[in-house]
Amino acid sequence: MINQQITLEQAIAVIRGSLSDSGLLAAVVGQPTPAPVREEQEAPAGVDPSIRAVADRLVAVQLRTGAANADTCAALQKCADLIAEATGVTDIREMRQHHVVALCAMLDRLPPSYRKSASEREMTLEQIAAKAEAEGRSDGLAVGTVNRILTNFSMLVKRADDEGLQIHPKLKPTSLRRKRTKKSRADRLAFTQDHIKSIFQSPVWQGCQNVARRHRPGPNIIKDGLFWLPLVAAYTGARREEIAGLDTKDLREVDGIWCLDIRENEHRGVKTDASTRLIPVHPHLLELGILDLRKNDGLLFDDMYRKTAGGPLGECIAYNWRRVLEERLPSSDLPKRCFHSFRHSVIDLLEGMDDVRDRTIKAIIGHTPDSITSKVYGSEATPAAMLKAIERLPRVF
Repeated sequence: MINQQITLEQAIAVIRGSLSDSGLLAAVVGQPTPAPVREEQEAPAGVDPSIRAVADRLVAVQLRTGAANADTCAALQKCADLIAEATGVTDIREMRQHHVVALCAMLDRLPPSYRKSASEREMTLEQIAAKAEAEGRSDGLAVGTVNRILTNFSMLVKRADDEGLQIHPKLKPTSLRRKRTKKSRADRLAFTQDHIKSIFQSPVWQGCQNVARRHRPGPNIIKDGLFWLPLVAAYTGARREEIAGLDTKDLREVDGIWCLDIRENEHRGVKTDASTRLIPVHPHLLELGILDLRKNDGLLFDDMYRKTAGGPLGECIAYNWRRVLEERLPSSDLPKRCFHSFRHSVIDLLEGMDDVRDRTIKAIIGHTPDSITSKVYGSEATPAAMLKAIERLPRVF
């Protein structure tokens, strides 16, 4: 200051200006510094923040890259609609953790078959839940279903965040995932052999009056989807949609053995990579004429159709199938038994065959081997080995 010949007052002014610019003046003189102003973040230009729009964009990427099949993508879009309806929030930026709690509360009130009937498709979720409660059938969705919805919700949140939308930092849908217990693993029970014998004594398989009177005894056996789907399930353990979506090309010979090729096709996808598999055809199905269905192109069971856009193909037999169960099984045995119970029954039967390798069972069912050794080493289960096991499944009539 002396060399440049400035006054003391000028030096103090310079120091004050420097401290002010660096934010240190307040610390020196004890004056408060204004808090930084945070501008409200707006949605990036052209990015729709609605939950369904986020789902649509994610689905477009998954389909383009092959990261998911059409069925999985449709389920994600349906999940987005469910979240918006159950929470009353459509803008994902406005979603908070208490909305996730509200979603879970609604899922616990809905019956597992919600909106599968035509009447319920016009009802709100609240109306469906209230009706189910009044009828004593509000079991709530299965643990696996709730967890899948929350996982999809989390995927949508991450996608929105990646797109630059402002997501609340405490929004964590998967933090409310349910822990599966031994009891929850029994959400669906297997059919006993007595159940299966009784089911297939129905007029559907033994002879009915006509197409409109499938449950009344008569001279006609109508070999349509209602006839074939339960039969194939009883002899393969395959899932309903895996069977309903079979193409005529999916019934083919491999090493001289007729097999069902469960794979992704134009009609439906598959649940997991392990679901893609060959299942040898049980001799009883061949005797009943399943090969005759190969004469046309398209669906193997050509009367299958979707009752709603994007809905499952196999749903079209649901009403008549449920009537079969209600008429053939004791009412006390109906809870937790459904079409999927065939899958549990086949697994139980195969696991009861001591000389059948675990690898062969999982190849038939479409499960991933449990151990690293089974996954990496050893030969694949052959159609011949699988057929030997399948031939031992008891005939249903």
